[in-house]
Amino acid sequence: MRPLPARVWRCYGAQMRSIVRPCLRLAFALAAALAPVCLAAACAHGPTAEERTKARGHYDVAVALVQEGQKAAAAGDQPTRDDKYREALKELLDGDRLAADDAELQLLLGQIYFLGFRRHDDAVVHLQRAIALKALAAPRDAAPAEREYAEAEQTLGVVLVDRGQPEAALPHFDKARTNLLYGTPYFAEQEMGQALFLLGRHDEAVRHLSTAVQQQPDLCGAYAKLAEVNEARGDEVAVQKALVDFVTRCDSDRLRANVGAPMIAPAYFKLGESRLRSGEKDGAVSAFATCATRFPAEPAGVECGRRLELLGVAAPAPPRGAPASFVAPSAGAAPRAGG
Repeated sequence: MRPLPARVWRCYGAQMRSIVRPCLRLAFALAAALAPVCLAAACAHGPTAEERTKARGHYDVAVALVQEGQKAAAAGDQPTRDDKYREALKELLDGDRLAADDAELQLLLGQIYFLGFRRHDDAVVHLQRAIALKALAAPRDAAPAEREYAEAEQTLGVVLVDRGQPEAALPHFDKARTNLLYGTPYFAEQEMGQALFLLGRHDEAVRHLSTAVQQQPDLCGAYAKLAEVNEARGDEVAVQKALVDFVTRCDSDRLRANVGAPMIAPAYFKLGESRLRSGEKDGAVSAFATCATRFPAEPAGVECGRRLELLGVAAPAPPRGAPASFVAPSAGAAPRAGG
């Protein structure tokens, strides 16, 4: 079996126990993650240049197939989406047989197993392998951020949360969000907030979700989750602020088409519900009316219509000349959109 890299063995020369133990843990973790790679290659030699080139070819084809699958999904064509993911998986498995030490290929394999097939265990194996390979490939003088694979850490955290292990996901989100080389740390902040919410740590969840929208104000899902967490905390002012921020930005001409009615309509419904709980009937009627008028085919739009009936109010059309995201102001502490 090929020996572990010199940078791992160098750890064993340290005299202080506080240094030795972490290094031993690193060595064992890397060995465990990479054992399947070594076995697959019979530990005889690494991939040749030709094998690596062919593996990258399979990877590139898989990326294109995933993009086609995503377009099909957006168009509501689930069978085509599923076929594209299966083809992508086949390409990646062919590439894996040629160059099992390609970290990017391992990352995409993990993502495909999770997003395409909900195969959590397979996804975890390949994501852990990607993380280990990235660390081994880093130069000796690499900074800590260069040794980490933030995108793989982020994806692994998402998989673990979906598998019902939010506590285990936290260290992975933490590595991703604090990696200065990671271009989208706000995704890790958002997912860390979700994991903390599931663990009942609401105040911490609010902090991370607030950081997410500060870093990326167009991160619409974070506003919705922030409203949910604040509702659990019983803070109606914060709930309404998050929802008004959502409709102001995410129901704008710039973002509306990408966000979609299935996400926008519930925001108006929840805003109306929160205003009702705060005793703001006029503001609640305004939110319900906007929702029922603009989204009659959405489940949330139907519920908004029912709320108006219970309140004895007919669903009016939005005021003439008002923007599509109009929500009439009501008396109360929370700011209102369109006012």
